[in-house]
Amino acid sequence: MKKHYFSGLKKAVPTLYRSNFTKIVLLFYSLFFLLLCQAQGQENASPKSFENEFAPIGALWHYSQWAFGDAAVTYKTIESVAEVSIQGKLCKHLVQVDRFYADTMLVIDHYMYSDEGRVYFYAEDEFHLLYDFSAIGGDTLVLDYYQTYTGDPLLMIIDSTGTIEVSDEQRTIQYVTSGDGMMVEFANEVIEDIGGTYFMFPNYDGSSNGALRCYQEQETDVWLSPYHPGGSWNHVDCDQIITGVDEPISTLGIVIYPNPTNTGIITIGDISYPTDYRLLSIYGTFIKSGVLTPGINQILVDELSTGCYLLEIADSKRTFNNSVFKFFVVND
Repeated sequence: MKKHYFSGLKKAVPTLYRSNFTKIVLLFYSLFFLLLCQAQGQENASPKSFENEFAPIGALWHYSQWAFGDAAVTYKTIESVAEVSIQGKLCKHLVQVDRFYADTMLVIDHYMYSDEGRVYFYAEDEFHLLYDFSAIGGDTLVLDYYQTYTGDPLLMIIDSTGTIEVSDEQRTIQYVTSGDGMMVEFANEVIEDIGGTYFMFPNYDGSSNGALRCYQEQETDVWLSPYHPGGSWNHVDCDQIITGVDEPISTLGIVIYPNPTNTGIITIGDISYPTDYRLLSIYGTFIKSGVLTPGINQILVDELSTGCYLLEIADSKRTFNNSVFKFFVVND
């Protein structure tokens, strides 16, 4: 019996060894395959490579521009004209031209460079962050060059992202919240390698900067029309000048009070004809509309957060011809 017992044991041990060895080999290959799949997944999820270039030479932006002291809306341009090295960074030299009607009023130089989707501008001997096209929903950018009315750095919160077609190209569009509602505001949307849809830089109260009209590049077919179906920031031709209204607003006796308001109501008087109004954000984003009747009118604004807003009133033909009032809301 003992001999038989040990004989059986001798036969069983190699079999057991081979079985365990097979399991180990299978486990090894399973782990190898799993790691390979993970590596491929990480490769596919790697950060986006930015093939396009921000502000290539010849890139041209058109923006609306308010003409203070007049009922006109003209346009300003920013154009990338050259490359220059600053502090070891190869920058684009951008020239901004402000206009009064068709005449040049002011020329401003900007120097900017981009790196992996992040765009910086040069000011006061330093480079400062302006955009990060790789940022996703939930990210927050600190734009330290700009300050809010509390003295804190301006933040850009990326609420969400999507895509927009620009000349048969899919580009990322970021929907952002940036501003303090009082002194400084920035774009509602940011388009990859184009920038904000309400001017390229943040706007302080009293700025003449308006919404993006057009973007084009001389060396490529890239063209963003002001009538792009995916955007509502502007519907004005690139170089169109709106010369004003038939009835100057000052002769209509229209006033808005109190301004600023903390009562949740603005009073408009005195309206001499039935007409329409539109309430817009400082960026020109539509909020609501309604009808004004002859006499004194009141509009509820208690749903608005503290900030600056625009009230557009139509003329006697009920046509919106840029009759715009700015007012402030202070809500708790």
